[in-house]
Amino acid sequence: GGRSLTSLWKMPFRESARVVLINEGTKSTRQLQWEIDYRALPSIPQESMYFHAQYTQENSPEAGRPVTVLRAAGKGQYVGMSVSAQNGEPGAWGTGAVHFEVDGDSSRGPGGISVLNYFGNIFGLARVDGAYQGCTLDEGDRVKARSSVYRFHVHDPVPFEDSLSIQLDHGQENERVDRLAAVAYWYQAETQVPFEKLPSARERHWEAPSDDELELWKRADTLHSDVIIAYRRNDIDQALVLLEELLKLEPDSVYASYNLACLYALSGESDKSLHMLEQAIE
Repeated sequence: GGRSLTSLWKMPFRESARVVLINEGTKSTRQLQWEIDYRALPSIPQESMYFHAQYTQENSPEAGRPVTVLRAAGKGQYVGMSVSAQNGEPGAWGTGAVHFEVDGDSSRGPGGISVLNYFGNIFGLARVDGAYQGCTLDEGDRVKARSSVYRFHVHDPVPFEDSLSIQLDHGQENERVDRLAAVAYWYQAETQVPFEKLPSARERHWEAPSDDELELWKRADTLHSDVIIAYRRNDIDQALVLLEELLKLEPDSVYASYNLACLYALSGESDKSLHMLEQAIE
């Protein structure tokens, strides 16, 4: 079935406005439907500002430096951000922070806030469809897994008089090599910092996990849950069987190797335990 993508941001204009849709793909669009709602006014208030949205992408962020999501100069109001990520290595991509510097002062505005907290989660990402913050896609922490999060400051915009800088960490020490793409949203009277050139369609295209990979991840996640259930009812033998099956599915799983080491130790199989612990550390 079709999908409807709707933007409800107010976009005031004084003289004229133009909306352009460009097909940068390799295939023709068979059907396209759109609807634009607007209200004609004799004039708009002098203090009304224009809506801005800026896209930023890093296919492999520079080590030791956060990704700059927005640099704005002049007077305006920041109203939100959406971020898409694809894991370039195992583990959670959102372990760093979002850093705000308002009018040159990092203590003003939100300051520095954990990525997960900023987008409405605490203990890892999970699907959340909130009105103002949430996560619309969460494929987990494996390589090639994708995530998409958003935060809208509808009731708590961040005003700035002279400048605004927003940076996004890629890992606690900016050490991760995940792909990151972000869109910042704000209102401003005039654009004073030029926009970066938009990456090409080929650069913006990320290879998605295959159906087979997604099915394998689903099976592995089910085994993960079953292991926890077996362990909680003190069925160590069943937990061992499930973990061994999980390790066959995902030989590089640190989770499976480490927990197998723990269960082998509980079962008195010290040699197997040490072997799995070494595998987990490597």
